[in-house]
Amino acid sequence: MRRVVSLVIVLAPALGLADAPSPPRPAPPRPAQPRPAPSTSCLGRWLGMGRGGSGLPWSIDMVVTAERGARCGTIEYPSLRCGGYLVNCHRDGDTVTWTEVYTHNPGACAPAGVVVGRCTGATMGWTWTGQEVVHTALQRAE
Repeated sequence: MRRVVSLVIVLAPALGLADAPSPPRPAPPRPAQPRPAPSTSCLGRWLGMGRGGSGLPWSIDMVVTAERGARCGTIEYPSLRCGGYLVNCHRDGDTVTWTEVYTHNPGACAPAGVVVGRCTGATMGWTWTGQEVVHTALQRAE
C-alpha cells in the first residue's frame, strides 16, 4: 500500500494533477451601500401663496409634469386670474428651473418670469424672478 501512495505522489506532477486549480473561494462580503436620499422630485401639483413688493398675497397653483424638456407643466395665479404653462425646464442637482408663458389675462400678472423650485417631500421652496424676486413655500397637493 505504501508503494501505491508513493507512486501517485510521484506521478501527480507528471499527470498535471498537482497544478489543478483549487475550487473558487467565495467573494468577501460587500460593504453596505448607502441608501439613496429620499425622492426630491417636483412632479405633481403644488399650492401656496406668494407676496410681492405690494405686500398683498396672491395664490399659486402649479402643476409640474416634467423636470426636463420644452414644455413641462402649468402655472396659475387664481386670485390674479392669470396663468399659463411652463417651458425650458431643467434640473440641476436638487433644483428645477421653469420659465413661465402666460396664455390668459397676462395684464393682471407681472410679466412672466423664471421659477426655481427645490422640492423635499411635501414642500417646494419656490423662487420667482421677474420684475422682483419672490420667495415662498408651496405644499404638495394630494
